[in-house]
Amino acid sequence: MKYKLSKYNYFYQQDIDTYTCINLINKTIFAIDAEKYKLIQNYTDNIEVISNINPSLFSALNKLGIIIEKDFNEINFLIAEHRKTIYSTNNYRLTIMPTLECNFKCWYCYEDRIAGRMTQETMQSIFKHVKNIIENYSVKNLQLDWFGGEPLICFDDVVFNLSKKIKKFCIDKHITFNNVITTNGALINSDMVKKFKQIDLRSFQITLDGNEKHHNRVKKVPNGESMYRKTINNILEIIDQLSDPTIMLRINYTEQNLQSINEIINDIPENYRKKIEITLQQVWQTEKVNDNIDIVPCNEKFSESGFIAPLYKLEGKFYRCYADLLSQVVINYNGDIFKCTARDFAHHEPEGKIQKDGSIKWNNVYFKRLSSTTVENEICLSCNFLPACWGPCSQKVLEQKEGEFDQICNKAGIEKTIKILMTDFYKTNILN
Repeated sequence: MKYKLSKYNYFYQQDIDTYTCINLINKTIFAIDAEKYKLIQNYTDNIEVISNINPSLFSALNKLGIIIEKDFNEINFLIAEHRKTIYSTNNYRLTIMPTLECNFKCWYCYEDRIAGRMTQETMQSIFKHVKNIIENYSVKNLQLDWFGGEPLICFDDVVFNLSKKIKKFCIDKHITFNNVITTNGALINSDMVKKFKQIDLRSFQITLDGNEKHHNRVKKVPNGESMYRKTINNILEIIDQLSDPTIMLRINYTEQNLQSINEIINDIPENYRKKIEITLQQVWQTEKVNDNIDIVPCNEKFSESGFIAPLYKLEGKFYRCYADLLSQVVINYNGDIFKCTARDFAHHEPEGKIQKDGSIKWNNVYFKRLSSTTVENEICLSCNFLPACWGPCSQKVLEQKEGEFDQICNKAGIEKTIKILMTDFYKTNILN
């Protein structure tokens, strides 16, 4: 049998005698010495020779996807998996924004906080929509995803009531139901937590803006109460009261607050930390100004202190973003339909409108998005980082002008992430 090297291998020299390696389809990082690396390079065009020189190395590289069968077409495989994933109807993600209003006025927020809340009529249309997609498609899992604005402003009227109806319908139809929410966490109270149990709402993304001083500067209230302390206490209550909750603690950082972020660690008791996953996210308005900020030491401190704190992830998925998926919609409080949540809904054209019968009337924006996948272009199909990237953001593709592909290509960011992951693997598994 004939073999070849995969197109999607990445080797990174860590020291004079050690290389870390990964195949970006399999995404398993490992290390080899310089002698073995040189052997691979010497026989790139005749890779089968290694099976005679070092059979165990050849076998290991084959299992890790570094060496593959010569007639295996990787591009065709990746495109097939990509399309199979994005056009699947097994999993349905329904993002609902009950309101664009918010209890804070964070300086970096891209929403206009337009006044208005979801009506009973729109809620009825959404429930009919859920019934339609479950009864007419092969949906096996439904994820209800609350977003905003601050969705908890409408907790009783919208979040609780609609979740309760949809949960019951899913149970009756033997559909797996997941309920998640993105919230600033400040409006949570004990009565609300009790209701979370009734609607299986136990997955949360909650944001902090640095330590107490920085957070309270961003999220101010007239009476001067510390919103930082309130949010931390609410997180602890969720962990205490809900069975097996998932807490994603998003910490927004800038050059000004980064040095203070580790102070958050001491404000969360040690026995709670293993229930909280940390994600450090740079405030996007400062990315170009402060693009050399090093968050690695900060992230390592959280990890060492008992939090779930993966530095970066190379996810084993065959698509870029949830907005690329056919079985995904975002429903605004007024019934407008979008695909992407990372946009100002007041100034971007919706992609459709929910109808009274629960159907969606799509427009040309949607058809343009779904007419091709994010990788169906010469640049992506020829790129060695394709299985780790899956092309540019589909929202940016819609908005880009001809000739601006380099401005939305994330190749440099993907390579930087791979190097950081490899270096972390090297430090953790080779040096120690």
